[in-house]
Amino acid sequence: MTVAAASPAPPRRTADTVRRVLGEALRLTRPVEARISPDGRHVATAAATPHGARLVLTPAAASPDGAPHGPGPGAPAAERHTPRWLPDSRTLLHVAEPPGGGPARLDALDTGDGTVRTLAQLPGAVEELHVCDDGREALALCAADGAERDGMHLGLPVRLGPAPAPERFAPGLGARTLHHVDLADGRRTEVSPPGLTVWNTAWRGGTLAVATVGEDTLPGGYYEARLARLDLAARTATTLYTPAGQLAAPFLSPDLRTAAVVEGISIVSGRPVTVDLTTGAVDRPAGTEDATWLHHAADGTLWYAGWDTHGSRVGHAGPEPRVLWRDTVTLGGPAFQPALSLSADGRLAATVLDAPGRAPETVLAPTSGPDAWQHLRRGGGRARRLRTGATPQPPGAVAGQ
Repeated sequence: MTVAAASPAPPRRTADTVRRVLGEALRLTRPVEARISPDGRHVATAAATPHGARLVLTPAAASPDGAPHGPGPGAPAAERHTPRWLPDSRTLLHVAEPPGGGPARLDALDTGDGTVRTLAQLPGAVEELHVCDDGREALALCAADGAERDGMHLGLPVRLGPAPAPERFAPGLGARTLHHVDLADGRRTEVSPPGLTVWNTAWRGGTLAVATVGEDTLPGGYYEARLARLDLAARTATTLYTPAGQLAAPFLSPDLRTAAVVEGISIVSGRPVTVDLTTGAVDRPAGTEDATWLHHAADGTLWYAGWDTHGSRVGHAGPEPRVLWRDTVTLGGPAFQPALSLSADGRLAATVLDAPGRAPETVLAPTSGPDAWQHLRRGGGRARRLRTGATPQPPGAVAGQ
């Protein structure tokens, strides 16, 4: 009996197209967080690449100084992220993670010549990094080995070495603690109040910090955190505000008299709450919803960035709330929430712009004048775009290449 030959399989054009598109997407360099230097001349972007996290440095405008230098060939191999400028606008503090795993380092990059020096070893995965106003100290929020991450990170644990089998999470394991680093000598000191988990913090230097804290080390504790005033020298905490909802994005005013925090029914966004650190008086500025980022300007104005239905919004909170800009685009920052980075004089803002129909990119916008915020509108217009490698890049590529 003759067996008929099998018919050739029909072409799978859709599957092949999806596979090709996914392959190209995985080779993209995606900007995650942008930080403008205090003098407004340079922008540092933390970028996710197929080869790990790296820093991309870009001049904000053409200048005789030329482009800033990324880590030079002599720098030790590492994934580098969480950029924080020192007041000199030349030194870029950042987190460096060894490629083979292990505790993170606090490194300093000289963007003038590309040299990197290690300042301190940090005892875990760094979830926040703060630099004091005078640039002499840093404060790192570190999650210990085994700390359970939230759902945005798929519930995966922090792992600095081999994972235990079976994996398990239990109260008291995987604490999140604060560590102070003297940038002159690299001395690191744990400054968290014993027995408390720190989820988010705000600090400008010295012994005063404000933070969202709780006793539970597991992610469920994030949803029941309270706002506390911390004495980093005495390692004590005093409750400032116990919310009805969830807290995020704390901030300290430049004069250290006011703390601000976002309160909402979700960790995604909420309404600003301010606390007078002298009297303890609590205020809830009306007219501001879905904020994810707060900033007290030197003149006392409380800025915010946040969600606006399917887009983003920037404005002022307070007795006379004001929306400065809104559009159907996303302004990205830490934890992929809308956020800005402002120059020291507040005249320029850097952010990651994610708009429909084009690849995410780092952009720069003036905050006042006839072109204020227009650089962020959908489609770009006259946007000042800063190349951060939204196209495939070879390993080790730096800005300007």
